[in-house]
Amino acid sequence: MPDWLLICFQDAKKLLCSTHKKDNLQRKLKTDFVARDAAVSHVLADIFGRSQGAIRENGLIDSMERDDFDGKLMQLKATWDCLVPGFHQWFVDYEADIFKLHLIRGITKSALLDGHFTNNQTESINNNVKNWLGRTGNLSFAVANSKLDELVRAQGQEFEISVYGNGSYELAEGYETLRKKRHIWNAMGSEERRNSLLSFWKSPLNLTRRTSPTPTHPTQEECPSLLVHHESSTEHHKVSLSLSLENFELDGCSSDLLKEIEENAEKLIASENGIVNAPGYDGVFVQHNAERGSSNVPPHMITWTKAGKYVCDCKLYTSLKICEHAVSVADSKGKLKDFVEWRKKEKVSTCLTDLVMSDITSGRKGKVLKPRRGGRTPLNKETAIVHREREPLMEDKSIDETLSALDEIEKDSPFELIYLFQTKAKLCYGCGEKYDRSKEANSLIVRKHCEREFTVQGVKKTKFQFAYFHLKKNCITKKCSEYKKEMLKMSSESKGILPEEVKGKLRRMGISVE
Repeated sequence: MPDWLLICFQDAKKLLCSTHKKDNLQRKLKTDFVARDAAVSHVLADIFGRSQGAIRENGLIDSMERDDFDGKLMQLKATWDCLVPGFHQWFVDYEADIFKLHLIRGITKSALLDGHFTNNQTESINNNVKNWLGRTGNLSFAVANSKLDELVRAQGQEFEISVYGNGSYELAEGYETLRKKRHIWNAMGSEERRNSLLSFWKSPLNLTRRTSPTPTHPTQEECPSLLVHHESSTEHHKVSLSLSLENFELDGCSSDLLKEIEENAEKLIASENGIVNAPGYDGVFVQHNAERGSSNVPPHMITWTKAGKYVCDCKLYTSLKICEHAVSVADSKGKLKDFVEWRKKEKVSTCLTDLVMSDITSGRKGKVLKPRRGGRTPLNKETAIVHREREPLMEDKSIDETLSALDEIEKDSPFELIYLFQTKAKLCYGCGEKYDRSKEANSLIVRKHCEREFTVQGVKKTKFQFAYFHLKKNCITKKCSEYKKEMLKMSSESKGILPEEVKGKLRRMGISVE
């Protein structure tokens, strides 16, 4: 995170993407450490955990506290050194602090996140912004700001489509009452639409799952009549078409089929709100009363041409070029004769599949319903996840080495005891020898904040900083002759992960470990 951004957002939590971090570590293991696939999978499972059915094995990243992370990492040294030699020390040097500051569960939980953080959604948004602005980079701030404003408004419109159309988004569970069917939306005035969208934007955000309210059917006030023809007619009055379809011979249509189309068309014309205008479209919507009670059956769009052609999007029309929807609209506009004359000229090749799947029943038997066996698992059925800690493959032997070192050290020792892997120490300030981190990473060393001497381009300089010593009296006394036993204590970083055996030894030496 840039420094200027940290100044503006001083309380912000800096999180790293766990998915990208896992990919990077996998690449590191395979490329730099040339680890086998089985070893890579095991090490990554130790770090990021693993799910097997209903069991979740927690990894390092699931640690709630830094001490917990260090304790688990300490126990993994023997296993990792066996599977991928050198990786444990590299991880301690370059990755451990990053995990403790930006990735472990305790950090993401403090940022009010349920689970580990990934920035896949953020990158998707970033890619969309680049596509909208263009990738040339030759934009002034004013132009970029204007285009971003357009993108925000376009995204808002996409959200609004979920209220009245079938866009990229759907209303979440519990907000179905905000949904307006397409034909109802098209029948609404501009003020009603604005109020509907305003209710959508002002709806309180509910992060918990709630039971969907019982759906309500639109009232007469919600769906005002916009009948194109026969506005005063109802289903209780018999309405006849201006022409009888049975008097015509149409290619691919039997007399029984034409009679059924005619009867259904008459019902559509007589029904209230069966035919409604479609503002913004060159056509009208048609829907039976029986279909209006179901949200899964959208109204059919009817369009037409000056040549008398009426087009419907239903399956029957696709197969036969005629249906009750097109006939009802043509008759309500006084153009049924023109439509029939156009249809007589058409030669159709009947698609039996579309005909069977349509709403026409003439000439075919109804589908035999059979009880369904089995089925998919219900969406609301949740599986209980059992969490457990992963165990290292190999036991860590560093405890015995630490106990042995404590036996050899003189009773009078200076300052803090800390594990080598918790530091960046490279060499002992006393004897000057480099630490062998592959062997000594889990060993206790002595840390003291003091004035250290160093040479820069032949000039001696001093600086107060931490100095580190082997757990040996000779190493300490070379630089710190003033030490006393009372000065020795455990560092705060190591208290939480100190094994009980080591704690007992330190207490017997008179050293406080609390």
